[in-house]
This record gives sequence, C-alpha cells and structure tokens, in this order.
Amino acid sequence: MKILLKYFLFLLPYFSSGINIDSLKKAIPSSKNKAADYNRIAAEFVFNQPDSGIYYAQTALPFCKTAKDKANSLSIIGEAYQYKSSYDKSTEYYLQALQLSLGEKWLSKTASSERG
Repeated sequence: MKILLKYFLFLLPYFSSGINIDSLKKAIPSSKNKAADYNRIAAEFVFNQPDSGIYYAQTALPFCKTAKDKANSLSIIGEAYQYKSSYDKSTEYYLQALQLSLGEKWLSKTASSERG
C-alpha cells in the first residue's frame, strides 16, 4: 500500500495541471496573444520537463509585444535553467528579465504594494 501511495504522489504533478496543453497548442495558430499562450505552455513544463519549458518560452519571444511579455518569457527560461541546476544561465535570464522590467510601471506598482 505504501508503494502505491508513493507512486500516486510521484505522478500527481503530471495530472494536476489546470490547462489542457494539447488544446492550447491547437489554438495557438488563431490566437491573438501567441506569446501568452506559449508562455502558459512553457510554465507547465518548467518543473517536470525544463528543456520543453525553455523551448516554448523561447518560441514565445518573437511574439512578445510588450516588455512584460518578454520579461515573463525570460523569467520562465531562467526558472527552467534553475531546475536544470544551470545557475549561471538561470541568473543570466533572470537578470535580462529584471533589466526589462525595471522601467515598467507594472513592476513599480508591485514594488510599492510590497512595501506597504
């Protein structure tokens, strides 16, 4: 019984996704925000399949229309490299995302709300 429980707990992250990746992939050609859709797919893969997360986040980059979208893609790539224990690459992408977001209003509002 313990083995079955461990097996179930191990597989739980694979089945707990809130989005249907296959449906999202099929909808991308007609999507109005391809960057966001590719980033949603990338975020789903980051923990279990970081290489796939990197692939989809990089695929999103040419479709990014705003600095926020691009920073999101770069942050996902950084997170994926972190899970691959490639800390230098992870830091590189996180810093690129931070650099993009420093001048953006959405970061300023988030930072001021965190300070109280």
